[in-house]
Amino acid sequence: MRLVLLVLVGLCLITTSYGHLASGQDITVNEYLVDYGVSEEVVIEKETVSMSFALYNKTLDDPIYVDNVWVRISKEDSILFVGTIKAEDGPVFVTYQFPEKGLYEIKMRFLTPENETVETTIKQTVESKPMSSFVRAMVVLGILILGIVIYKRKNKNR
Repeated sequence: MRLVLLVLVGLCLITTSYGHLASGQDITVNEYLVDYGVSEEVVIEKETVSMSFALYNKTLDDPIYVDNVWVRISKEDSILFVGTIKAEDGPVFVTYQFPEKGLYEIKMRFLTPENETVETTIKQTVESKPMSSFVRAMVVLGILILGIVIYKRKNKNR
């Protein structure tokens, strides 16, 4: 019986607690706090990240449950994603792959239960994929071979 009770309590806590993601931003908009989180400390192009969007009462630090969140992701003059994402009793979670390195703009819009629109925009930096050690070794090997070929040609002409 204790085990059943413990499992039920644990399941209830899952829906009311949210883990913090690796990085993100908190933005104050009037009496609200918009919480943007991203699953990686460093966001890398073409790698999937999870993003969360949540709204809190700034003074009470209580979550505000919204039906959905409108999100737009853009880079310079290109809009890459626009959508209204349904909330399930808390923050909205989305997975996304940023197509290339650069500075992206993520605009989010919440509609509170009192029909007040809360809107803000954040900047998200995306880094390029680091060169793998295999590719690095091939580049070094290529430079070494090129150096040997040039050296032999110079000595051949003497």
